Amino acid sequence: MDRRSLLRLFSGAIVERVGISRTNGRSSFEDAGTSTDAHRTASYLEATGLPINVGSGLISKSSTRGNLIVELDEASLSSLALANGASQRTDNLADIPDLGAAQNNLQIEASFADVSTAISAAIPARSRRISIQFYDLRTMSRNAAAKYRRISLADITDFPKLSFFRSNDRFMPDGSTDNTNGGYWLIDVPLLRPEMLGAQINVAAFDSGPALQATIDVGSLLGVAVQLPIGTIYTSQTINIYTQSVLSGYGKSQSFIKLQNGAGIANDRKAILQTKGFFGLVDSTVKLITDPKITWGFSITGITIDGNRQNNYGGSSGTRFAGVGTDKWDGGGIRLYGRRYVIQDVGIQYCAGIGFYSELGNVARPPPSDWSYNALNNQAGNIRDFNVSNCSYEGFVFRGPGDILIDNVTAELCFYPDEMYYGTEMPSLMFPTENITGMVWADKTSNNAVAGCELGFIHSHTHKNGCGIRLQGDVFLRIRSDNLTSEGCLGGIKVRGHVLGQLNKVNIRNQNIGNGSLPDFDFQTTDILYVAEYENRAAQGNKGSVRLLASSTNLQFGTLTFHGGTAGHGIVFESTVRHSIINQVFIHDFRGIAPDGNPSRAIWTKRGSTNIYIGCALIVNNSVGWHNDSTGDLVIKSGKIEGNTVAYPGIIPLDFASSPSLPSLKQCGFSINDGKSTKFATFNGSASIDPGNIVTEQTLTWTHNMWRTPTISEVTWNYMTNGTKRPTLKYMEITGTNATSITGRMFFSTAGNGTSEGSACTVAVS
Repeated sequence: MDRRSLLRLFSGAIVERVGISRTNGRSSFEDAGTSTDAHRTASYLEATGLPINVGSGLISKSSTRGNLIVELDEASLSSLALANGASQRTDNLADIPDLGAAQNNLQIEASFADVSTAISAAIPARSRRISIQFYDLRTMSRNAAAKYRRISLADITDFPKLSFFRSNDRFMPDGSTDNTNGGYWLIDVPLLRPEMLGAQINVAAFDSGPALQATIDVGSLLGVAVQLPIGTIYTSQTINIYTQSVLSGYGKSQSFIKLQNGAGIANDRKAILQTKGFFGLVDSTVKLITDPKITWGFSITGITIDGNRQNNYGGSSGTRFAGVGTDKWDGGGIRLYGRRYVIQDVGIQYCAGIGFYSELGNVARPPPSDWSYNALNNQAGNIRDFNVSNCSYEGFVFRGPGDILIDNVTAELCFYPDEMYYGTEMPSLMFPTENITGMVWADKTSNNAVAGCELGFIHSHTHKNGCGIRLQGDVFLRIRSDNLTSEGCLGGIKVRGHVLGQLNKVNIRNQNIGNGSLPDFDFQTTDILYVAEYENRAAQGNKGSVRLLASSTNLQFGTLTFHGGTAGHGIVFESTVRHSIINQVFIHDFRGIAPDGNPSRAIWTKRGSTNIYIGCALIVNNSVGWHNDSTGDLVIKSGKIEGNTVAYPGIIPLDFASSPSLPSLKQCGFSINDGKSTKFATFNGSASIDPGNIVTEQTLTWTHNMWRTPTISEVTWNYMTNGTKRPTLKYMEITGTNATSITGRMFFSTAGNGTSEGSACTVAVS
């Protein structure tokens, strides 16, 4: 009992605490009840053995308020504080005379200092609930108060032993006696805390894992949430969660579950927190709530999982942590197989293996006819405000359930923790042909697991052994994202396989790890994936990576903006590219020699690429604006290339859109300025003719100033005159083209009356 407060007694029962006063080492409190109630209270205090005598003057009636003033000496107050209103001396319980309501309330809500006291007590049958103020029998520290209720042993066979005890009586909940099932008490609170079952907070040497697991077990059985304290709970074992478990803390910066020093969990295929029966379900087709062993409807909020990697290091430089490096399941943080779950305000840090892993098999094709009858079979759920940091392998791997919302998720600093390997590709154990990637969305062939979902803001940064993000569609991966950001990694974002959907904004920046051998955006998909906006911004230290490596068909981009400042290539269209559309592109300041030995190229179309259409291109101040090796169909509708330091190389046949047929050259749709001359994508020109010459063939030459040599078939012609009589044409043909001019010849069979100054033959190349 708090010595700065008093017990207010009403009708002989403890109701609440009120202010206390002390005089000459004595304490007093007021009783607001009637005189009868007060005497009942006094009788109760006397019966409990406290030195109270109604007639001795220790209890007197106030003349001003009509209340009773009870004065207790220090010893009496101490006894009352220990009892918190109920006797701790079990032999007195049976001897108390019948005091009516006071005794009934007392015995139904009896309170004990600790479990050991309750175990040794013969608690009367009328006491169906008791309170425990202390739990830890070893330290007797006041961890958490808890309430218990009578229960039959037959009803608690599935409960962990830490959640119940047996007192020194054999009463059943109905008051009867049963030597086998009687005398048992089960914890019964509206909110469970692991301290109630013996966990210790911030004690690194104490393994609180069994107490935490028992608390979660009881919570699952009773349908009660588990609340972690502010501080750290240490464990050496995997903690399992169940269907509809609720595990919450005070925030990922306040409540921690941490692996103990030297715990074997780092190398025995275990995670710190996982769904029950994980290994019996992974790779399976179990997916519905009616399937056996499925875990669904659980939530984990407000906690951080700490793998304590720095104190579980298992070797010298160049080896993995605590055996991790041979098994993909070693040293995990959180591992889930389930559906309809909520993960919010959760962190994972310092794990020797993969930080977060989630999987769920997909409904078979065709699905069971009744699978959708139960609304709980949908895959609804969400992962929000989630952070993974400092793990040795992938930070975040998602392989289902599909169609959930993942938002405000960050993975950072997940790489091999040895400086000698910084900037070097290191193989993933889960995906052996890939490097260690910060965040992975990947479906699964073995059980049709689908990772397709709605993504909000996703940020992956500083992964020194591989890419920031990978989207992998071995079966069918549908993704829609608001913002994908990769920053400061060895490679940026990698797309492979059957990936379709829409990426509204992609941002890749500050890729300053390694030698630039991995592209910033490595884009190859067999489906249609639309990227609305992609911005790339280089940083000092970037070794010249390719900002967009396009190597698949059906590419669709809205706006591309690449800020250079370093060497490297902007867009590289591989030979496999077909049917690609870019609405607009702005690339500037890619200068110097790229890692492949070539001058930095803003756009590079390789031989074999074709059907590439760009609405508007502005390509400024690069070593090379556009380098083309393709003979395919490539179209730029409008834009400009200028200020490039290398004379623009010759371009083999291109198909550029033109403006109306006879404008001035300045109105052409696309132009190139290499710093020495201006060249154009299209041409409209004229050459003077004599409409009255019917004697000789007239030879014509047009200087086109195009950036390529047009073909004869591309050239169209016409002739005009200022006379009233048009000459009759015998023949007119284009005879040749080269890099600078177009030649032709014409012959009139009858003369016109126009002048040479007002007559001309015009040609157009579009």
